[in-house]
Amino acid sequence: MKVTSRLLMCGALLMLCSSFAPQEAKAQSNAVSPLVDDPSPKPVQKPSEAKPMDTNCYTNESNCAGHTTIGGFRYAVECSIWWNNGANGRSTMTFQTGQSRDYYVRYNDVGSCIGTQYGSPPNSPTFYLYVHK
Repeated sequence: MKVTSRLLMCGALLMLCSSFAPQEAKAQSNAVSPLVDDPSPKPVQKPSEAKPMDTNCYTNESNCAGHTTIGGFRYAVECSIWWNNGANGRSTMTFQTGQSRDYYVRYNDVGSCIGTQYGSPPNSPTFYLYVHK
């Protein structure tokens, strides 16, 4: 008798639990996560449609952006990068003989350098920067 009542009790619990599970699962599947912006499928971009960033260009070319190397002179210099040809200000750096550094530059950025030692060449004119890979 004890075995039968325990089996009936377990069976009733299983039925009770199984009757709630589908409703809870259904409620969860309808909920939208707050992190999901748009659950609709997006078209996949074809590789032929991807537009690579230009490199090996000068900053007077539109869409030219990347790293340029400044320095490597045979004399000490002070150089400036004029961001957007001076519209966004400038950054000034000093290099000893042979020193150089890479800087991220964009379209319309220009550079200018001046020798800081006696006998150095005169100021260089403003020049567009070469962007390399």
